[in-house]
Amino acid sequence: QWQCEMRKRCGVSKGGSLDRGSTLVELMIAVAVIALTLTLAVGSFTSSIHRTSNDKALSEMLGTIAFGRSEAVRRGKAVLMGAQSPVNENEWGSGWRLWIDNDNNNAFNSGADELIRTMPAVSGAKIDSSVNNTVLLVFRVSGRVDLMYQSNTAQTAESFDICSSGNSCRQFTLAKSGYLEETN
Repeated sequence: QWQCEMRKRCGVSKGGSLDRGSTLVELMIAVAVIALTLTLAVGSFTSSIHRTSNDKALSEMLGTIAFGRSEAVRRGKAVLMGAQSPVNENEWGSGWRLWIDNDNNNAFNSGADELIRTMPAVSGAKIDSSVNNTVLLVFRVSGRVDLMYQSNTAQTAESFDICSSGNSCRQFTLAKSGYLEETN
């Protein structure tokens, strides 16, 4: 029994060979497997973050469109929705506002128009309309949506590209009914 205790203390296994632990090659393989697993996990986590950013931007836009339509019906007046600080290739990315256009000039004027709601920029998302003109969504008392460009020409539908900072994009078309449908 004394010999058995000595073997354990001395690092000798039952078979009589020395128990030396892991080799450097085994350690390097374990590190490589862990690194590969982390790389795959971080990659899918990043794409999940981009998808979440797109979903948040879409949700914010859909919520504002629904609210604008309901406000137009409730108030009995047309309600406009437009980008706050339009920038080419990211017209809506800086946020948007809803207002009643009391001076009928299709532009927000803080002195004359009634501001209903301001939506801040959605972090990590770029929201671009299909044309390089600033588009206004005009919610009518009937619940319909008219699309007006800077040139005051009405359009039948408007496409929006909602992209994350990782260039993961989704395209949506807004119909006159106010329904936003994914087109790609």
